[in-house]
Amino acid sequence: MQRLSAEKYLLQPEEIFLPHYLRDLVAAAQPLAQGKKQNLQLRLEEGIPPLRQIPRLWAASCEAAAQRRQVTAPEGSIRLQVTPEGEGVLFVCSNSSEIPEAELPRIFEKFYRIPKADRWEHGGTELGLALVKQLVEHMGGQISVSSAEGWTHFRVWLPSAPPAATAKSLEPAGAA
Repeated sequence: MQRLSAEKYLLQPEEIFLPHYLRDLVAAAQPLAQGKKQNLQLRLEEGIPPLRQIPRLWAASCEAAAQRRQVTAPEGSIRLQVTPEGEGVLFVCSNSSEIPEAELPRIFEKFYRIPKADRWEHGGTELGLALVKQLVEHMGGQISVSSAEGWTHFRVWLPSAPPAATAKSLEPAGAA
């Protein structure tokens, strides 16, 4: 988080081919979900463009978002839907766990824990969603959350390429 705040992530953007990457990510998460008897689904729409992003930032963002399985009840469901939208890609990660409406404005705060929400006592630093928000914004995207009728939906939009200022600040030292 400190490197992102100081814009000291000196890496080159690379193309990430989402269908292949996301299928591998979900396949790797399936045994963990099956161990909790959770239903993990991936839906990829046609025409998803490759993302030109920073792989380490992208991977960290995916991993933090994938931790939704920790707050999903055994035998619950987790759905990831990916669609092209405008000059980027929209990811909607939904899980069958509702967050009280009064708590939604605070869930992206560092160290914030929803009172009495950790029924499975996972513990942790509560930096995951704050980090995801910071990563998404650093990649030029937007994140939002809604929760109702037993489901929570995280919407993440990422541009196909990072903003020019971000891409430039992420070039290796000495690059022209």
